[in-house]
Amino acid sequence: FFAAALATLICAVVIWWRHQTPPFAIWLGLELATIAVRIALLNRDRNAARRGAATGTDLYLLMTLLWAGTLGYGAAITTLSGDYAAAIVVNIATACIAGGMSIRYFGAPRFVLLVCTATLGPMAVSAALAPDPVLLVTTIQAPLALFSMSQAAKRLNGMMIATMEAEAAHAHRAAHDPLTGLLNRAGFTHAATQRCGMGGTLFYIDLDGFKQVNDRHGHDAGDQVLCEVAQRLVRLAGRHGHVARLGGDEFVLLAPVLSPDAIERLGMRIVERIADVPYVLDDATARIGVSVGAAAMVEDDPVDAALRRADAALYGAKTRGGGRVRLAA
Repeated sequence: FFAAALATLICAVVIWWRHQTPPFAIWLGLELATIAVRIALLNRDRNAARRGAATGTDLYLLMTLLWAGTLGYGAAITTLSGDYAAAIVVNIATACIAGGMSIRYFGAPRFVLLVCTATLGPMAVSAALAPDPVLLVTTIQAPLALFSMSQAAKRLNGMMIATMEAEAAHAHRAAHDPLTGLLNRAGFTHAATQRCGMGGTLFYIDLDGFKQVNDRHGHDAGDQVLCEVAQRLVRLAGRHGHVARLGGDEFVLLAPVLSPDAIERLGMRIVERIADVPYVLDDATARIGVSVGAAAMVEDDPVDAALRRADAALYGAKTRGGGRVRLAA
């Protein structure tokens, strides 16, 4: 920004000093005003960003467009003045800055087209109106440059989006179970840690009789059951809960802070929802049981510690025959 602003300001000052006519005085005044406003906006937005507050990006972009038009105006009046030495200086600066804009703002390709048109358009029109016909070359070159810059910005934008999508997909795979779409252990640990200060209630869930489903109906049927269990748990968790598959037939549900009675009630709802409704497979139906261990996760309680307590409670529920809820001591 400062390099471009200095380049255009030098052009405006030198050409005004050379001609000292009202059109060039207007150009110099516009340059000084738009640069000063953009610096003020940059400082304001940098301070807002440090505070985590909203920034006035739209206003800054509007001033950028105005500045681009100011530069285009300067290129046009310099070319029409007949001072071709000055026109060479200004038009080279204009073309270079338009190229820089196509790189700087490639995140918004249509904006690149807009600002580059504001700079190169007046230059092309003034070259067509100038008395020397050789300047018609500039009239032809400007649209070609504009097309090239907009296409370059569009392609760079496409590459950036593809990279961001790939990173998002990789992050999703790293935090989610590929079969059920639930959080995996790493994803659940991160989500639970984020709300650690609020506390919560952990339900460690293990399916009873799931091995028999695999043995009797095959692993595809077992996968169907796991996906259906995941959906039932998500419905039970609601908007404020988290559900994860830790591996195999083990799941965990994180609910808000609950009283002991409420923990028992939700635990029994998990048992009923998982065990009482049969699972419809491609060519059969299957039933499974479920055991649940629950543990309160107090404020600043490490997630792994709460999981270990819930796991110990789950072990107690399974050793008593399964199909029940046990609250950690």
